[in-house]
Amino acid sequence: ELEAGLKFLEKHFAPKIMFGQDLACFISEKSPHKVNTFSNYCPEVVIRNLGANTVVNFSVECRITLNGVERYKDVVLCDSLPSQKSITIPFTSWTPREVNDFEVTFMTLFSDENQSNDTVRSLLIVADLFDDFEDGPYKWLLTGDWGRDAAFVHEGNFSLSTSPGGAYRNNDNSWAQSFSSFDMSSASDAVLNFWTRYFIEKNKDFGYVEASADSGKSWHVVSEPLTGTKPRWQEVSCSLSDFCGPGCEQVWIRFRFESDAQNTLAGWNIDNVSIKSIETKRGKTLGSV
Repeated sequence: ELEAGLKFLEKHFAPKIMFGQDLACFISEKSPHKVNTFSNYCPEVVIRNLGANTVVNFSVECRITLNGVERYKDVVLCDSLPSQKSITIPFTSWTPREVNDFEVTFMTLFSDENQSNDTVRSLLIVADLFDDFEDGPYKWLLTGDWGRDAAFVHEGNFSLSTSPGGAYRNNDNSWAQSFSSFDMSSASDAVLNFWTRYFIEKNKDFGYVEASADSGKSWHVVSEPLTGTKPRWQEVSCSLSDFCGPGCEQVWIRFRFESDAQNTLAGWNIDNVSIKSIETKRGKTLGSV
């Protein structure tokens, strides 16, 4: 009976192989569909071998176009992919540098027996907005208790908080760091904007906005420290002029929080983080807390 049951399951649920060679493209779950103009967007695609035979020496192409005009192209060579196996293929990064909607096309450059699944397309929305936290915190490296908060939001259903659902810790030194970097090398000036509210013990606990251009070896504060109480949401603007121009191909940002060993409060909420290019003189003060 057991053997009969296994044969039944294999017959009805095992993948049906219809071709000897059949490579299929699928959009990776990790591929963002919304990025900032300065984001180092890293396309990636999942290739699955649905055929009966191992496929060797094949190529996969990624193209990004705007109104039919090619803006980016990269080709990756692959050695082999066994039957019923998958591989995730990353491509070189690309920086959009303009607000628009781009078409991303992935395709296998291999003449298999089923060309209907050789190509997959997606829409890439490029905007000044970097993250509104509605799709999850995947764009951030979070330490300590940082996480999404549904209790206090500026817009939508979520914000980012030092301590969702409770008070922050004593002796905290934690942060939310952008998981990927920003290419600011072509910008003459730029500004980081975000909305915030906070309950932080005044002059004892602090929130900092920081940027780094050396892979996080050194961080520089780009705003006045946040401390005290701001129960209403307000927009904060921070100049990134010192992180623009040649040599600033990889800039990271982070929100860092530190507390002392005494009282704790509700903490710091952040929403709608954006980075945009501006026309202004270097060194001009763009905003304050």
